[in-house]
Amino acid sequence: MKRTLIPTLLEERAALEDTALVERGRAGHCPYCGSDRVYLERQETGTEVRSPDGPVVIVKQHGRCRCCDGSFSPAGS
Repeated sequence: MKRTLIPTLLEERAALEDTALVERGRAGHCPYCGSDRVYLERQETGTEVRSPDGPVVIVKQHGRCRCCDGSFSPAGS
């Protein structure tokens, strides 16, 4: 039971984190060049990571810089 319950709890906990998602239009600064000309892409990807109790899927947003064309995850998620 633990192997089925813990990964689900970890996914829900990650989704509830204040810094889990960035609001549209507030992507911050580019980590590569420091420009504030960044935007959020519409796509989000789910990355599967291994926890001691099984696989957990974490959703990541994608930001892009108009200045250097760098791609990054804006929330540090």
